[in-house]
Amino acid sequence: WQAVRDKMPGWEVVTSGGSTSHKKTDWSILDGLTVYIWPDNDEPGAKCASEISGILKRINAHASIIAPPTDKPKGLYFAYAF
Repeated sequence: WQAVRDKMPGWEVVTSGGSTSHKKTDWSILDGLTVYIWPDNDEPGAKCASEISGILKRINAHASIIAPPTDKPKGLYFAYAF
C-alpha cells in the first residue's frame, strides 16, 4: 500500500485485505472519522465497498464510496488508477 500512500500524502490508507475479509476486520478504530472507500473495479469490489460502508455507518464513521474510473480494466485497484 506504499504506492497508494505516495499518491495520497497526508491521508491514512487501510485495507481489510480482500473482498471478503472485511467481515473479519475490526473497523472500530475508524469510529467517528470520515472515510473514503475506493473499491476494486469489479462486482466483488463494489459489493465489498457497500458492505464496509454499512459497517462504518453503524460505528458512526462518515463513509463515502468513490466510484472507480470506468475507463480502466476490471479488478483494478487504487494504486494503478492514475
